[in-house]
Amino acid sequence: SFTINNEHGQEVASVSGGGETQRGTFCFSVKGNGCTFAKAGWEQRLYDFFAPLVAKVTRIDLTRDFFEGQYGYQQAVQAYHDGEFSYRGRAPSKMAIGDLIDGHSTTFQVGKRDSGKVFRGYDKGHQFKLMDDRWWRAEVELRSNNRIIPLECLIRPAAYFAGAYGFCARILEDVEPQ
Repeated sequence: SFTINNEHGQEVASVSGGGETQRGTFCFSVKGNGCTFAKAGWEQRLYDFFAPLVAKVTRIDLTRDFFEGQYGYQQAVQAYHDGEFSYRGRAPSKMAIGDLIDGHSTTFQVGKRDSGKVFRGYDKGHQFKLMDDRWWRAEVELRSNNRIIPLECLIRPAAYFAGAYGFCARILEDVEPQ
């Protein structure tokens, strides 16, 4: 394994190589800080590096932050009841976490990790003990079980985020879902 640190010594990515027990594969992981503070164009450079290797994406987390609280727990729950998370007329499982009475540290999750696709909407500011913060994060976690995640997710993340659920397409507005 090799950890990749930025110029301030913070871990931004890691690479791990496997032997027989990992079927001779390598795992490349980019942390949130790596995505946020990387030099412009990093996504295309990463795609260009992995494309000739016929790399397989096994997990990707796609997020959209709403720093002013434009969306939140209540909107996600309403979208669920309105069928914006349903597929072929079936609503996936849902779970609510947090102080639902006072509206603090709430998380609304749709789907299960076993299925390979999960939506989470949560009070991101509360994660950092900023209890009056309105920062809300909408996150889609895709795993390669039961699906192929195209490498193109690296260079068109918004399209794949929007394509995950109707609610995700709505909150991104002008993005063509993939």
